[in-house]
Amino acid sequence: MPSDLIVLTASNGENRKLAERFVQAAAAQNASAELIDLTQLDLPLFTPRVQAAGAGPDLVALHDQLHATPRWVICAPEYNGSIPPSLTNAIAWLSVTDDDFRSLFNGRPIAMATFSGGGGMELLVMVGIFFLIMYFMIIRPQNKRNRDHKQLLASLSCGDEVVTSGGLFGKISQVDESFVRLEVQNGVVVKVQKQAISSVMPKGMSDDKPPKGMSDEEPKKKDTRK
Repeated sequence: MPSDLIVLTASNGENRKLAERFVQAAAAQNASAELIDLTQLDLPLFTPRVQAAGAGPDLVALHDQLHATPRWVICAPEYNGSIPPSLTNAIAWLSVTDDDFRSLFNGRPIAMATFSGGGGMELLVMVGIFFLIMYFMIIRPQNKRNRDHKQLLASLSCGDEVVTSGGLFGKISQVDESFVRLEVQNGVVVKVQKQAISSVMPKGMSDDKPPKGMSDEEPKKKDTRK
């Protein structure tokens, strides 16, 4: 059963102690709370190269826990006047886990708390700036790619010549909700997942016709004898 509250800590020092106090305060209110220490998760540094390989089971578990819990508290220190790397890295990975990153945050009360030398305003400002940068650099472009891909899949029909994400080229002979059948050459048909279709090619690319001016017949040798 999901907890009533998740408390995230981006530090294993004073901010973890602060997070533990939130868990204790929730228990005093007869609410269940779970503490997640981001510094203990095995999340590789996010880069587009590493993204293709995925972050592993810790990211999946974190995403599922956050998605199932209605309220969050994030305890993070000011880190060089900005956000701790463990928090920015986790947000970067979470932003590419779902088709719609905003659904993870929309309509969900989230509180920020900090044990820092300053008043914590720099942390709040930098979190806002970070989310703005993430939206325009990662979230918005990815949402557009996902939206375009869904439109492409919805428009597939028999006779379309397509390329899969694995580089397989063929003509669609049958299409249903989840799979398509591709004729990759005469008499050879393979069944692939619809999601694997990456692009639709111009018509006629699969025709095995010789270039203009050539014929299928072997050219006749010219008789040079006199």
